[in-house]
Amino acid sequence: MMKCLIAGAGIGGLTTALTLLKLGHDVRVYEQSPRLEETGAGIQLGANALCVLADLDLLDALSEHSVTPERVDFHSLRTGKRLHTQPLGSAYHARYQRPYYHLRRADLQRTLADALTRLAPNALTLNAQVVQHTEHPSHVSITLSSGECIDGDCLIAADGIKSRIKQQLFPEHSPIDSGYLAWRGMLPADALPDDFMPLIARNFVGKYAHMVMYYVNAGHTLNFVGVVKATASDKRTDAHHSPHNNDWVSQAPWEAFKHDFQHAHSTVQTLIDRVDRNACHRWQLYDQPALPYWSTSRVTLLGDAAHACLPFMASGAAMAIEDASVLSRSIHQASSSLSDALTTYETARRPRTQRIQRLSRHAGHLYHLPNEWVQRAGFHALKLRAHSLNDWLASYDATAIDLR
Repeated sequence: MMKCLIAGAGIGGLTTALTLLKLGHDVRVYEQSPRLEETGAGIQLGANALCVLADLDLLDALSEHSVTPERVDFHSLRTGKRLHTQPLGSAYHARYQRPYYHLRRADLQRTLADALTRLAPNALTLNAQVVQHTEHPSHVSITLSSGECIDGDCLIAADGIKSRIKQQLFPEHSPIDSGYLAWRGMLPADALPDDFMPLIARNFVGKYAHMVMYYVNAGHTLNFVGVVKATASDKRTDAHHSPHNNDWVSQAPWEAFKHDFQHAHSTVQTLIDRVDRNACHRWQLYDQPALPYWSTSRVTLLGDAAHACLPFMASGAAMAIEDASVLSRSIHQASSSLSDALTTYETARRPRTQRIQRLSRHAGHLYHLPNEWVQRAGFHALKLRAHSLNDWLASYDATAIDLR
């Protein structure tokens, strides 16, 4: 049995803790926030993520909060004309033996945290940031923001794209400003017209912006993400929109949100007009170029700390969940040293996560093609390879892949 220290109680950190506990290891999770909460964030989970969560017996709990969309439709942002449809619902379930879920990130995080508390009541410590670590031949030591020092066998950095542990390992490999800004939020479904949208997802795409919307919270809430290219926001003098602002997320004026989508279709306008005007939040989106390595002898990176990507493949959380299962299995199956186990994990995961990073960048280009004719051509090309791409993504089972 190993004592594994985990920095970060996000999706990746909590899933890693649960998978390690299931295999009989001791875990301690340290989260810098004083409480677990998320602002305006929905999440999409396909069969590849759900097979891990099913292995943890969490699907029943998650299904209470989830929506299983019938399809995702892509539309022209300006005209609303449909460009492409991707079936989900029963067709997806039949093909991959798992549903496709939309839910609030906070609901997933709370479900994971509750499961951890039931299994190991003292495993999670809040308001405790890991600010430094030191490796020794026989153990690894961490220092918390309180000054407390703790020893363990292994340190797993699941503390996000701004990971302090990653910064200590790679001070010269900072995330890169992508040039995208994202408006994110939620609003009650009953604040929208009764015929606003069935239980599907919609993505309105355009030259300078795109808007994704889908239901969460068992259909009671609509989640939206409106992404704007910096080339559009740079034309204005609105200081709230500077892509060089050091705040990655901030409250911003509703009028700026409305301005970004002033030429959008009426469906998008209807959503924006019903958003709480005092609760508009804008994120800067960052990308992480591939790191030279993830692991040392006793320390490894996981999730966004290792391979943060743009959100356009809706797979960031799923990659962290996959990481958690593969890492835990690698540690548990290690026949010799911990260092070998971390190498096994990294070797298994790097090609897949790097491809997701590339695909996410390509999807960003597709969503912002210059006109409807080019958009139709782009989505036609996507349709030709959709089955193989979906199979590659959804058929992956982190609980069973060969780790030799």
